[in-house]
Amino acid sequence: MSHIASNIANTPKIQNLIISIIGTDQFISLLPLFKLINDFGGNVSNSKISQFGSHFVGSLVIDGRWDTITKIEQSINQLEASLKLKIHSQRSYPESYTSSANDLAYNSNNPESEEISYLPYKMTINNLDEPGLLQKITEFFVLQEITIQDLCAKTYIAEYGAELAEIDIKIKIPSDVHIPSLREQFDVLCYNENLDASLTPHKAI
Repeated sequence: MSHIASNIANTPKIQNLIISIIGTDQFISLLPLFKLINDFGGNVSNSKISQFGSHFVGSLVIDGRWDTITKIEQSINQLEASLKLKIHSQRSYPESYTSSANDLAYNSNNPESEEISYLPYKMTINNLDEPGLLQKITEFFVLQEITIQDLCAKTYIAEYGAELAEIDIKIKIPSDVHIPSLREQFDVLCYNENLDASLTPHKAI
């Protein structure tokens, strides 16, 4: 089988469309958007919508066949203008496909290699808010080549008046990483930056 034919054969029937939206009135904007997705046969498999000041911000992952995704992709441009939204979209594939495709490519070049697997972990921080805190945390995982799957951060004022940061990060640790060594490096980071943080296993996302 040729390389092109192999790629076509391996392309998944279900594709993803990732949408990010910014708007001022979610009561007017969200219903037409979800109706459009439903009318074309798409399914919202993952979503998060938050209010930030006078604007709301949302991210959606839509599942569907390639023709469904194409119709939604073409129609949201008109919706963006009529509802005064800022919408950005990007096609993607389910994670199971990209992981298996990457592993297949790697294994084909390395016959003796084993399929890559991951351990789901969660890091939680409750700390005084300081400039550069997120940068230091994300830099730690990037240097370790650990994938961040989900990051949620917010600040709030404690009863005693201090500004605190609450950060939750879900990560995928490659199974070949030595967890005790990683924990030791994480403890050093927490000690050097005076962080009240934990790194624990959790159920996969």
